[in-house]
Amino acid sequence: MGAMPSPWTKTRLTRLRIRARLLFAAGPYFVARHRSALARHAEVGGAARRTLLEGIWREAADELGATLTDVGNGFLEVTRNGRATLLQRDTTPLDDPVTLALAADKALVHRLLSEASVPAPEHLELLPDDWGQAIGFTERVGGLVVVKPARGTGAGWGVACHVRTAQDLARAAGDISRYADRILVERQLPGDVFRILVLDGVVIDAVRRRPPSVTGDGRRSIVRLIEAENGRRLARGGPDALALLRIDLDCLLTLRSAGLTPRSVPDAGQVVQVKTGTSENRPEDNWSALDLVGPEVRAEAVAAAGAVGLRLAGVDVATQDPGRSLAASAGAVLEVNGTPGIHHHYRVADPEHATRVATQVLQRMLESGMQAPRP
Repeated sequence: MGAMPSPWTKTRLTRLRIRARLLFAAGPYFVARHRSALARHAEVGGAARRTLLEGIWREAADELGATLTDVGNGFLEVTRNGRATLLQRDTTPLDDPVTLALAADKALVHRLLSEASVPAPEHLELLPDDWGQAIGFTERVGGLVVVKPARGTGAGWGVACHVRTAQDLARAAGDISRYADRILVERQLPGDVFRILVLDGVVIDAVRRRPPSVTGDGRRSIVRLIEAENGRRLARGGPDALALLRIDLDCLLTLRSAGLTPRSVPDAGQVVQVKTGTSENRPEDNWSALDLVGPEVRAEAVAAAGAVGLRLAGVDVATQDPGRSLAASAGAVLEVNGTPGIHHHYRVADPEHATRVATQVLQRMLESGMQAPRP
């Protein structure tokens, strides 16, 4: 009997299998063009995000009668009445580095939520090679699971939904090993995802975020429709260029759940959900929804931010009915984000009526620990 492969070798083989599956599913021609688009996006998307955020903060400073100065490398200084505060893109001085590091530990946050009686998804934390435990967990919950890095990362990197088989788990674990040394397996919950922004114990906005989709024309395959959508986003720039659709494991498994593959050709007018995570959706997929979130869910979001110790938190919840408590709707708090993306609240289908959350955040920054301006 030959020697068993090392964990490193197994992980590397799993990554190679994932790449091979992507090549088979989408085709080598598309994969090459897809990688080229992602490479272009690294520059275009970064510039679009910087421009969008500076515009948001500048608008807030103007409303408060303050002056905004670009210090360089993404740092902005806001001064008013001889005092100043600094920020960098989404990072503000409201929360200390230790609290932000704690918030990035997703498994620890789930435990803190449970101790505070805030619903969190049933979950399991483990090493990428502990597939046996993950298989047992998936069988026990009796449904689909989400696999994600247990710590750090953002923008949906390494997250796979609609995981149901041992082979799915192995692929997801191999993919996550690029980003983290531990994985989190969670029961996949039904319903919509809401990003609820909490500032010093008060809910100041909520956005309903829908998964990304493409619309068929009866001629092109899903991979071609994704390619066209990414081209449209890059050409249009601005909020549209903040994220491109990535053909990854979440995409493959989401399509599989609908009986489709990347090479399927949808009928004309057919809307196809291409991912389950919402990080790569369009502004048109997001809606300001503060009026939909009832007092019980608001209280649960505030309790979640308090359990982690964050003054400014983006609390992601999954619920089928935001008008009822999470417990009553079989919902849960998915994540509690430090340095939440302020732009999410402006990147909505009706931007003229978006809640100007940056004004409230900046006002609190100017009230908290202001410093003398730089010479």
